[in-house]
Amino acid sequence: MRMIRARDGFVMQKMLDEYMIIATGENADHFRKIIQTNETGAFYWGMIEKGTTFEKLIAVSMERYVDLDEPTARQDIGEFLESISPAIETIQ
Repeated sequence: MRMIRARDGFVMQKMLDEYMIIATGENADHFRKIIQTNETGAFYWGMIEKGTTFEKLIAVSMERYVDLDEPTARQDIGEFLESISPAIETIQ
């Protein structure tokens, strides 16, 4: 299983009710965008910062949202990971 983790130099900041993933340090020179997300995205980011897998994100999502089915969880999490792809990396 491949581990998903946050790239060095990316952090999450909360401003009011918004969560933003921003580049810091040298990364800020190359990636000048802000990735906005919601509370669920912030929850996933917390897991990603510690290192997690796609399967673990799905399992936790289905525990947290009891009406969520696995195909929908896979699609939603896949789309979320794609939206934050500059800020994450996968390792073996």
